[in-house]
Amino acid sequence: MFYGEALNVEPPHLRWNSGWSSRDQSLALLRLPTLVTSAYIEDMIASLQQESADIALRLLDFSAVKHIYFSGHQEFFRLAQLLQDSENDVSILGMSKGLKRQLAACGIIDILGEEGSGDALSALSYSPQGRRMQGIGCKSYVMSETTLIFLSGRVNSDGLSGLGMIECLEHAARDRTCVIDLRNVTLLESTAIVELNHIIAEQRESRKDAIVISGADASARQMFHMTGHTEQVIFIDDQTFLASIVAEGQHYE
Repeated sequence: MFYGEALNVEPPHLRWNSGWSSRDQSLALLRLPTLVTSAYIEDMIASLQQESADIALRLLDFSAVKHIYFSGHQEFFRLAQLLQDSENDVSILGMSKGLKRQLAACGIIDILGEEGSGDALSALSYSPQGRRMQGIGCKSYVMSETTLIFLSGRVNSDGLSGLGMIECLEHAARDRTCVIDLRNVTLLESTAIVELNHIIAEQRESRKDAIVISGADASARQMFHMTGHTEQVIFIDDQTFLASIVAEGQHYE
């Protein structure tokens, strides 16, 4: 049980792990320590308030946090303001059920609102056009061991060809796992599934999980099933997807 902050312990230094980039923005991840003090949260908020021309999206990784000292709870009011400000692209991920219960008992989860749910994937996949796109859209991040590709809008073989998607997958899958995310796809045509299945099957010969699919709703999965390509495809859930992002952050420590 933790009742107060250790008096003689220096708060850990903030270590933003930067280096993941998409076509139009870069990303940085901060892994919070096991025990979080008020001083650490103050430093974290100050860091978030500093403008940076190079980093557009910041992720706060709570996966290692076991306890937040009571004296730091007040700082969550300031953190909530940052999360709710549309000009600050900040998202939470990896908050355990135990930590959520701890914060819920103090009313902190209510302060954080939806941002406390850790919907980092929505932040990563967000594009100004959103789901209103009539054509295909793509947003990608290149990381140490993984490439994230978020497709959006209407996806067909012509759109994939126009993006050079197959060539990009062939190159990226040589030394990374490629995650193709479909959560913002409004229409997935069978022609696109044929193209994707071909490259997935090709890459499986060298590595089973070279290319995986995330964010596929029931309709998208049904399309894969109808085209007879379900057995070739590895679908991952959001928890697995987020775990892979957290694991990437460890490579920079």
